[in-house]
Amino acid sequence: MFNLKSEERCGHLVTEEIKKLWAAQLDILKEIQRICQKHDIKYYAIEGTLLGAIRHKGYIPWDDDVDIGMYYTDYNRFCEIVSSELPEYYALQSYETQDGFNIGYARIRDSRTTSCTHAEYELFLDDEKYNFGIFVDIFPIYDAPETTFQKRRQQLNGAFSNFLKRGYTETIRRRKGIVAATGAKQKIIFGLCYYSWKLFGRFTSYKKVAHKRHKAMCMYSNSSRIGLTGFYGYKDKFIWDKADFAETVELPFEDITIACPKEYDKILRNRYGDYNVFIKGGSLHTFEVLDPETPYSEKLKSYRKKI
Repeated sequence: MFNLKSEERCGHLVTEEIKKLWAAQLDILKEIQRICQKHDIKYYAIEGTLLGAIRHKGYIPWDDDVDIGMYYTDYNRFCEIVSSELPEYYALQSYETQDGFNIGYARIRDSRTTSCTHAEYELFLDDEKYNFGIFVDIFPIYDAPETTFQKRRQQLNGAFSNFLKRGYTETIRRRKGIVAATGAKQKIIFGLCYYSWKLFGRFTSYKKVAHKRHKAMCMYSNSSRIGLTGFYGYKDKFIWDKADFAETVELPFEDITIACPKEYDKILRNRYGDYNVFIKGGSLHTFEVLDPETPYSEKLKSYRKKI
């Protein structure tokens, strides 16, 4: 049974609210694991979740999310079948299922809860169809091209798509009167993104752009290297030998176990260096509204009255 009481871990106070957030994420993860086992889909703990499993046998005490990865063929299959497998209070959120969702990975969200990040609060608070439930992130892992030409081609594809993504987001921000750019350089870059999207947006939708980008990222196969190339280009710390993911091991993660690449030591050293040295950092998510016990449809009503 997962302990919901606040406690100190590694000199950091984990509050009862964060414990409830973790518990909701673990319930989502259990459902993902069930579906993956049923359909023979392989997944892996990655990033801070992998580090937490190895170093803490659970969450990094100052972390607030779960990140898992799937090789893109499994990721595609998972996204195709998951909605028909999920309980009604869970929902798949991706650019294909949620208008406005403009990131290149998927989330499973719990509609019985509220987890509204700062960015979501700014952009989508007034959208009653947007799901603000607590989530688990699912990243597609792509083949990393090996020739210089292929690397540059993939990098350019990703850079252009990110450019249009920024323009799409900037369009929403400006419509709401939100100023994201402060410095002169930022204003120029964001302005170029904005006007580019105003042009391209006449002929396409963000959903089509994101789908085209995903297909382009999937075009390489049989590479000896894989990674999170869709988000971090070809940075070495996000690229791994495919052989390192060939086998998985089930390791403790709080009150459950989680699938980790068997060669986790090599992967973590590539990513973090000496990963046993604690570097206490801030969360990747800044929650504007967090309530693990109240559905977002109810919790956000009072916030929407303010806008």
